[in-house]
Amino acid sequence: MSLELEDLDSIDGASAECGNARNNDFVLWSNCSMTIPFTPETAGNYDIEVNAFGDLAGPDLPIMEIQIDSEDPESGNTVGASLIKEKLIDLHQRMLGETLTAESPELEASYQLLVATWQDRITQDNNDWAWSWEDERCQFYLEEQWAEDGVANRAQDPSSMLNTWTSVLIYLMTDFHYLHE
Repeated sequence: MSLELEDLDSIDGASAECGNARNNDFVLWSNCSMTIPFTPETAGNYDIEVNAFGDLAGPDLPIMEIQIDSEDPESGNTVGASLIKEKLIDLHQRMLGETLTAESPELEASYQLLVATWQDRITQDNNDWAWSWEDERCQFYLEEQWAEDGVANRAQDPSSMLNTWTSVLIYLMTDFHYLHE
C-alpha cells in the first residue's frame, strides 16, 4: 500500500491541522499534525516508511515525529501496551513489593486506569502540557525556572502521557502497602 499525500483529501479519514498540497508534496507549517488512518487487513509485522524533510523557518530546527496509535487501547494487545504493562509490573514490584504477571488482575486494573486516564486527558483543554495551569497549579517562582531549559518549560506533553503516568504514580503511592511498608 502506498499513499501520496498531495492527494490527502482523497484518503478516507485523513486530515491535517494545517498545511496544503504543493506540487508533489504536502506541506505542513508551524506546530501541527497530520492523521492518516490505517487498518491492516491481517495481523502481522508491518514496515512503515515515511519520506519527509524539514526546512528551517526561524531559529528552531524542524522537529518531526511519527506516532502509531491503536484504536483499541483497552484491549492491551499491542506492542506498546505490552511495554507499558512491563513497566507497570516493574513499578508494582519496586513501589509495593508485589510480584505480578501479565495475567494478574491487579496489572489489568493498573493498565485500565492508565488507559482511562489517558483517554480522559486527551479530551481536556491544555492537554499538551503535563499540567493545566489554572486547574493544576505548579508554582515556579524563580526566574531560572522559567528559563528556556528551566523546569517550567520541560512540561510539554504532546501525547498526554506525562500527566497520565503521574496519575498512575499517585495511584501506586497512595496504596496502603506503599505508605506503610
